[in-house]
Amino acid sequence: MTLPIGPFAAPLSATCIRIRRAGLTPRVLNFANAYLRKDPLISRAFPYLREASRRTGETVNLTRLDGAEIVFVTRCPSSTIIGADLVLGWRLPAFCTA
Repeated sequence: MTLPIGPFAAPLSATCIRIRRAGLTPRVLNFANAYLRKDPLISRAFPYLREASRRTGETVNLTRLDGAEIVFVTRCPSSTIIGADLVLGWRLPAFCTA
């Protein structure tokens, strides 16, 4: 896939040790935020995630299967200090998850 240079992509600096010549700009986050705001599954599931987190005291994640991977789409963090720092949008192989 070729990524054109424009408002959502910019040339990488000369000091960057990457083979690719372009990277995403922060403007691409507009697409991610629009997805999160418009996804009906997230708005329907969040009260249940919050309740599960409250009852268990643990972080509860909502993921979506995308091919052979899962994508973290929202989470309700626990009140404990120690926890896995998984970022929304991160992907993991589905076979490695519960």
